[in-house]
Amino acid sequence: MAVGMLIFLASCQKLAPFGSNSLLFSDANIQYIEFFRWWRRVLLTGDTISYSFNKSLGGPMIAFWSYYLSSPLNLLVIFFKEHHLAVFFDYLVALKIVLATFSMAYYLNWRFKDLSLDWLSAAALAYAFSQYIFMQIYNVMWLDGVYLLPLLVMGVQLLLKDGKSHVLFLFCILSILFNWYTAYMNFLFLALFYLSELISHGNQLDLKQVSRKFLNFCRVIILALLSSMVLFLPVILALYQGKGQAEKNIFQWGTNNTLFEFCRGFILGIIRTEPNSALFCGIVIILGCFSYFLNQQINLKQRISNGELLLFLFASIYLKPLEHVWNGFREAQGHPIRFGYIVIFLMIYYAVLNIECKAKISKWVVLLYIVMLFGLNFHQALGIKKMGLSIAICLLILFGQRLKLQRRFNTLILLCLIAELVLNGNLILKHHLANNLPQFYDITLRKQYDVNQEQLVEDVQKYDQSAFYRVDQTWNRGMGTYGKITRGNEGLAFGYPSISAYSSTMDKNVNELIFSAGYSPLNTTIVGMNESMIAMESLLGVKYLFSEKNYPCYERVKEIELRNQKNVYQNPYALPLGLVVDPLSDEGIVENNPFEFQNQLFSQLLKRKVKLYTPVRYNDSYVNHQYRLTTIRQSKRSLLYGWGDFTFANAVLTIDGIYRINYPEWYYNRVFLIGNGEDKHSVLFDQVNILSEKDHLHLYSLDLDHFDGIINNLKTKGINPTEFQDGKVQFHLNAGHGKVLFTTIPYDKGWQVTINGKRVIPKKAIGSFIQIPLLEGDNQIELNYRIVGFVPGIILSFIGMSGYGYFYVWKMSIKNCVALNKN
Repeated sequence: MAVGMLIFLASCQKLAPFGSNSLLFSDANIQYIEFFRWWRRVLLTGDTISYSFNKSLGGPMIAFWSYYLSSPLNLLVIFFKEHHLAVFFDYLVALKIVLATFSMAYYLNWRFKDLSLDWLSAAALAYAFSQYIFMQIYNVMWLDGVYLLPLLVMGVQLLLKDGKSHVLFLFCILSILFNWYTAYMNFLFLALFYLSELISHGNQLDLKQVSRKFLNFCRVIILALLSSMVLFLPVILALYQGKGQAEKNIFQWGTNNTLFEFCRGFILGIIRTEPNSALFCGIVIILGCFSYFLNQQINLKQRISNGELLLFLFASIYLKPLEHVWNGFREAQGHPIRFGYIVIFLMIYYAVLNIECKAKISKWVVLLYIVMLFGLNFHQALGIKKMGLSIAICLLILFGQRLKLQRRFNTLILLCLIAELVLNGNLILKHHLANNLPQFYDITLRKQYDVNQEQLVEDVQKYDQSAFYRVDQTWNRGMGTYGKITRGNEGLAFGYPSISAYSSTMDKNVNELIFSAGYSPLNTTIVGMNESMIAMESLLGVKYLFSEKNYPCYERVKEIELRNQKNVYQNPYALPLGLVVDPLSDEGIVENNPFEFQNQLFSQLLKRKVKLYTPVRYNDSYVNHQYRLTTIRQSKRSLLYGWGDFTFANAVLTIDGIYRINYPEWYYNRVFLIGNGEDKHSVLFDQVNILSEKDHLHLYSLDLDHFDGIINNLKTKGINPTEFQDGKVQFHLNAGHGKVLFTTIPYDKGWQVTINGKRVIPKKAIGSFIQIPLLEGDNQIELNYRIVGFVPGIILSFIGMSGYGYFYVWKMSIKNCVALNKN
């Protein structure tokens, strides 16, 4: 049935193979499809999983891989060509939905021996085709947690019922290895569920016995966690340098929208937008869940305990501080309420408990649901068709369950539920397609872009076969409609070192550097380049630029033809990977102003005060929500840049009458190029609601003659690597006394450095980079990257496995021997 439903939905929305559409919506097209391209290259061409210079300036990949790609199902990517990865993505999603159906059905069949096939099928499909699944259908890595959850719950109940822990132990390990993020949410739920089941069913247990049993559960989880440390310890250590640290102020009071919006999450056909709940899983399941708590056949203590658990999960959806705990003690930047599938699982579980007792759906629950429909419709129209269909289903359930032929009623309910789930899924898929560009989800258009991009990269690599240079771009797929959108993972996908990257596992030092320099608007997930800043790009070794226009100081490479609306431009100022300089401070530069940050950065490298950028005056006015300014012509050859330190957002920015972008916006650079300083320019921010005293626009001028001198000076100190590949770099140079080799490789504890065969300790430079103390004279330098925590992780995994063997195998065998002797 699940396969049939998927085929029907695919045919309705013209998904492959029924059309050229795909499921590459939102982050799937911005991030994940490029990640799968990299993963395929790792599997087939020998790229390393430990480190990549194609992820921003360079960084460890183990945390990245374990968050996005560690599921063994992703190995299937090797059976698809690079240009067919969109089709692979759709099949991968479909496979995980089928697995979620199967695992839920397997669990329900194990847990409820007398459950009819109709109800078992209905409950399993309700879980795998719920509203959460379709709203998060593009976040494919979270679906591993969805299909593993029923098996984890089975392990918990086996531990409670028979004291057997092997199922829970095994699936806890698999959960961590498949996707540690959903494993965290699942484990948090398992602890709450275990306590709820223990309290509600343990009539003869005192507090001491409850505590002992719960500690036994915790021991299994901890041993499973230890057993997975061969992978998870390196992940923890890598995340600690990025987003793994808990955020401040996560417990400040706040709610996710209103209670009205929370209730709308239970309604058929309602498209949920962030940060709203998405809990619809079939009307009969919702009614059955709440009827459970009115079922007099079930022990009151059990209903109260289970009701408390469900209310806590509802509160976690509505109250932000609780939601942040589920997100890993941090605020989710996009896609909140990520644990919604857990709430749906619990609702289905309680609904089936009610069915197990042969109880009917409560007429009071049906009446309350209908009243809620009218109340929500009064608050905000639901639509006549959705209202009518929902009420009709409620009445069908209410009166149909009175039929004497219960089997026919069960079959009718199953068919009705399938129709609901397919209709709801179809509406959500239609919404996704309508809110994304064809350039993102259309398989044919993606293939055309990818082929051209591959050729563009190949042309550059043939044109310049130097060991090291970085490449970036200011134009990519979909830019024509959305303007400047950060899709920064094409370096990782197509195999070239870049500045840009976009993921949830970014290195903190790199993010803060790029943010401070004026590129990224966020210092957590995005390292992006939407516009050129020639000084910073030169320092970072960006030698080539894929761009729709010629930025100042770049020279077009005429030997390479236009592809994907992009020409290739060369930066004559690009510096090598290494510079031989005097020792640098390991402390980072604390400066919010990106121009002053760059001034201080170059000053530290040159050991003298450098003023690359100087502030310039301008004339401005604010009338009718329009903030307008005109620049004053500069006497020197220069470039003008702007940076808005604004409290407002999303104003329409035009420069010299040409629309540039909505500014400030989450995906756009903080610094924007205005033009040549010798010319007069008009800058307009339109649709500014309020311009307060806290809003400041900073205009700075880059003196190009001064810049020429600085770059020429640094080039005399430059050293190119003799070998440059992921995780391994070599230099050969002669140095004077007391010098260091400064590199634009991000600092990471995994780098091991030798000079002339002897181990030396690299140091952090300016908070972000690597500096290596040099010997006077000849220096043969080699840098090799090793995954931090891998060996200790192996040891901890051995301890975890040994501990489990001691507590739950050896002790159990002794217990059985004692029992046999007594007999």
